[in-house]
Amino acid sequence: MPEGAIHFSRSRARAYDAWCMRELGIPGILLMEAAAAGIAAESARAWPAGAGAPQLFVAVCGPGHNGGDGYAAIRHLHSRGAEAIALETLAPRADTDAALQHGIATRLGLVRSFAAATPEIECAAATRRIVIIDALFGTGLDRPLAGLDAVRVNWINSMRSRGAKVVAVDIPSGMECDTGEALGGTCVEADITVTMVAPKAGMANPAAARLLGTVVAVPIGGPPAAQFA
Repeated sequence: MPEGAIHFSRSRARAYDAWCMRELGIPGILLMEAAAAGIAAESARAWPAGAGAPQLFVAVCGPGHNGGDGYAAIRHLHSRGAEAIALETLAPRADTDAALQHGIATRLGLVRSFAAATPEIECAAATRRIVIIDALFGTGLDRPLAGLDAVRVNWINSMRSRGAKVVAVDIPSGMECDTGEALGGTCVEADITVTMVAPKAGMANPAAARLLGTVVAVPIGGPPAAQFA
């Protein structure tokens, strides 16, 4: 990250989204679409061009806004002709932007159950260049991950140890937004973190670097961070 770059705290990131919707009249679904386009573009660049075996993009999606970004990013990749699937861990709440994205991806045949699909993806790792998109949890996470949530994070990390590239959406799942610490010690280890609008406050913590990988800030259709900071 450039020295002196603007960083958003959790509360500032929320305020930015709310301001775009309330003051500028940008619907939340358009912000999500712009974020997804950025995630898809950076995910497609995770492997060098012509690096060998064909790519397979896999988004591990939680039930919230972060998961909605993941479902939409998979659709964008599919639209480009890539082989891409979204793994559902828990369906989004009805009448949310995430639920809309989940529904579209489902109708396109892009959604699979996390538990059912992971053995197949593990087998594919021997012959495919796999990109895992971590769309489980975003900046709102304020608790240590446990149970199935921890299992899913550990699976993502295990796939990375087998050669997959990992792209985190906004912030690696398990990282505390404002401190950069791994909550409870369980956190996704990313190769690339595609963060929305501006790096998050905790990303300035040097200890977070090994979890973040390369940080890329992408616009989501509102003003640059400097005009809101």
